Amino acid sequence: MQKIIVLICLTFSISAFAQEEHESFKKDAELKAAFLKLDMTAFVEEPVNFICDTIDKTPKTAAALNTLMRTYITFPKNTQVRKASETNNGYIQNFGIYNKTDDALMYVRFSLNPISGKLEEVMVEKND
Repeated sequence: MQKIIVLICLTFSISAFAQEEHESFKKDAELKAAFLKLDMTAFVEEPVNFICDTIDKTPKTAAALNTLMRTYITFPKNTQVRKASETNNGYIQNFGIYNKTDDALMYVRFSLNPISGKLEEVMVEKND
């Protein structure tokens, strides 16, 4: 009986540690604001992979990433940006650019490092 109690206590301790280890991403509003300005400087620490259509580049600086994003991402008039989904405790954030009839024109996925909270990859998917 004591072994079972010890195992149960150990299980709770391990699960509490695991939950603490992988807290959810809490900078949703900051990420969205940076995305709307197309200035991801606050989220870049290392080179970030950028994927759009047939483009697959790894710019070395935040300025180069911002330039790529300004080149391939547009916010046409009468559109709005909304969070489309999140996974992996929020470390994969998807935003959509929607027109007035609520059709998605484009999705942008931000993959963030769970330890640092910094960008690893930006993927742009256009709905043509």
